Amino acid sequence: MIELPRSTFYYRASEAGDVLSDLQVVHLIEGIQDEFCDMP
Repeated sequence: MIELPRSTFYYRASEAGDVLSDLQVVHLIEGIQDEFCDMP
């Protein structure tokens, strides 16, 4: 079992955040990969 408090399972955000499309998420991930994959 994972040692997480029971309250973690029931947590719900109180305000709705920005909803990103799949394409937006892909672009964000690609940007991160480009930034860190070029490191020596």
